[in-house]
This record gives sequence, structure tokens and C-alpha cells, in this order.
Amino acid sequence: MKYVAIMFSLVLFFSSQIISNNNMLFIETSEGNAVTLNWQVTNLKTKQIQYTLNNRPEKITMIGKGASDSWSKESKTENITLTRKGNIVLAEGIRDGKKIDKEIKISDLDWMASPGFYLKDFIISKEQKKYIWLINTDSLKASKMVVTKVDEYERAFNEKQEKVIVVEMKPVGLKGLLWKASYHFISDGTYIYYKGLKGPPGTPEFVIKRMQAQ
Repeated sequence: MKYVAIMFSLVLFFSSQIISNNNMLFIETSEGNAVTLNWQVTNLKTKQIQYTLNNRPEKITMIGKGASDSWSKESKTENITLTRKGNIVLAEGIRDGKKIDKEIKISDLDWMASPGFYLKDFIISKEQKKYIWLINTDSLKASKMVVTKVDEYERAFNEKQEKVIVVEMKPVGLKGLLWKASYHFISDGTYIYYKGLKGPPGTPEFVIKRMQAQ
């Protein structure tokens, strides 16, 4: 069976304070290593994540208001863009000196390059379940995912008691028995936490936490 390898060393998904509502700092931890991610919403449709990995700056840009229209990454070793055209996502660019030119087939469901950015409408709605597409930006393969609200709890965040909604994301079908990830959102849709694997079963787990204001 081919397992789903999800890119989220972004999140890839995802310091010490929140600068503003449009400039959010997260810390990603995996295998004892931590990376600070600066998430920036420059307007309603454009989001950026900037970080330094192995002393090299990298930048990811996503365009799309409620779902992804495009995703791009700029680093020393790659310059790649994914662009949605109907039910096709075009992958173009250069990675490790090799040209990339590929069509990735999806359906008319939302494509969410980084669900932490795009699930707000789902969180504040009465919907309990949503189906989306994710694309592994390493393998350039698409996976249909199901996102489900599974729990709620109370916690303090920025000196205020908040209701937090827990969302589980996993591949549809049997693969969902082997891989899943967890997102936590404040009830207004603010993304604060992610926990999942970097790839298929057996790969390292990583955690992304939004830092509270000091």
C-alpha cells in the first residue's frame, strides 16, 4: 500500500510573541529541533510563511481566500509553483537543478495547501465534517482528506479563557487507519496547534504551536 506523505515541515506547519493579527509566530518542533515560523497574511488572499532551515532562509507563499489557488516555495535549492486550473493543479519550476512540469488531477473539492490557514470558515460553521485535497509538495501527489470536528475544551490563550475546537484530519479509506493529524483552533477560527507525522507511518512526529503574546 502506498502511504500518504503529507508535507508539513511548513506548516511548515508553523519565538516569543505575536506581533499582530496579520503577523503570527509559530514554533515547529521535531526530534528535538525547533524552527520558528513567521506566518504573515498580507491581504485577504495572500499568505506567507518565512523561516530558516539549516541556516538557509526559505519562503512559502499561498494565494487564495477560502482555499488555495496557488502555492509557491523559494529556497536555495528550489523555486516551484503549484497553480490550480479547474480540477488540475499545475506544478512548475526547478528543484535540485531539475525541471518540474507536472499536472496533478483533483476534483472540485477545495485544495488546501496548509489547512491551518484555510479551515476558519469550517471551524465557525455548524458543519462537522469536510472533504479537501492536500498535495504533497515533495512527491507532487494529491490525497483526498476528511476533516472532522472531534472534541472541544477550554484553555487560557493570551490571558483570556477560550473554547478550543479539535479537528482530526486523515486520508479517506483504509489509509485513514494508519495516518492522522490533529489541529486545534480557538472557536473564532484562530489556528493555535498542530500535531502529526512528517510523512508515512514510522516517520518523525512534529508539533506546531502558535506563541502567545508576552
